[in-house]
Formats: sequence, structure tokens, C-alpha cells
Amino acid sequence: EMRGLFEPYGNLKNVTLLHNQATGRSRGCGFATFTDRDSANNAIASLHGKYTVPGAKQFIIVKYADTPAQREERRLSKMQGGGGATGGMYGGFGGMP
Repeated sequence: EMRGLFEPYGNLKNVTLLHNQATGRSRGCGFATFTDRDSANNAIASLHGKYTVPGAKQFIIVKYADTPAQREERRLSKMQGGGGATGGMYGGFGGMP
């Protein structure tokens, strides 16, 4: 289903959905990897905050994936009660049931 959502926006290399290892249930997020930046930008511009997955209550978030440094910054910030940062090289999406 997610592959079909992202394919119209460019050269899609891979789609990965994240699952809870203990339950096998979707974690509500994943990654769409495109072969080029233009395709990723096209998907972000077309889908971010504009599409709701059937059964979900929120629009999906489509953005570049965080870099390792940004993930660590977000982890540390959460430990201190703050927010996080975004950016990176690969696309990520979330907001699914």
C-alpha cells in the first residue's frame, strides 16, 4: 500500500515500514528511499500534511530522515523534556495507524 502511495512521485528505490518486534504491529512510521533528491522533494511537496492513510486520524508526515546527530539530539532533548530537530538525506514518513 505505501509503495503505491510513493511511486507516482518519482524513482522509488525502497519502502520500509517499521514494526514492533514484540507484537509485530506497525509502529506507524517508515521510510521511502528514492533514487534521486528531485523525486524525494516531489513526494514531500505532494504528500506532507496532505494525505491521510485509511483508518488514520492525522495527515502523514513526509520529510527527510534525521541524521544520526539529529536523532541523538532529539533523544537527549526528550530526556530533558524538550522537542527535536529534522533534516537528513533519506525520506521518512509517519502518522499511520
